[in-house]
Amino acid sequence: MLFDRHYRHVVAWACRMSGSYDLARDLAQDVFVKVLTRIDAFRGDSRFTTWLYIVTRNTYRDYVRACAAVPRDSGSDLIEEGPVTENEALATLDAEHAASLVRRLMRDARLDPIEARAFRLHYAAEMPLEAVTARLGLTNPSGARAHIVSAKRKLRRSLERSKALAAHHMARAAHASSN
Repeated sequence: MLFDRHYRHVVAWACRMSGSYDLARDLAQDVFVKVLTRIDAFRGDSRFTTWLYIVTRNTYRDYVRACAAVPRDSGSDLIEEGPVTENEALATLDAEHAASLVRRLMRDARLDPIEARAFRLHYAAEMPLEAVTARLGLTNPSGARAHIVSAKRKLRRSLERSKALAAHHMARAAHASSN
């Protein structure tokens, strides 16, 4: 699965960039949301991991720009705090949580078995489209591409529903706490 295979790499890259393991975990979640919603931007000109690194780097740059735009107090507490060392137990829990979210999105998207398999083989196993088409024995003219496009569309809708539901729950919780 996409998260299972790449989560630790994304966290490691983000940690090297930011110097903070906690921030790296937050950035990794942002990266995978971007990847799931913009998977169609991956053209296949390079390895998937190269594209994933670029998404991670750009997400970190966006974070830095956003922080620079927000006025801070003295900032001395940020300077005194050193980089957080990685805790394997927390890293494992984070990876399991992220993988659980992706599995839930894929389940909620109601991908048919061919779509799910084509998506996993192409994005998680980094298998070229032609190889996915051959492995799945697809004979349609567009091969695995049609199934992957359909899977991305369903996943995008699933993510939108998930975000809307989360926003609804947050609004209800805010309303309940104000009463």
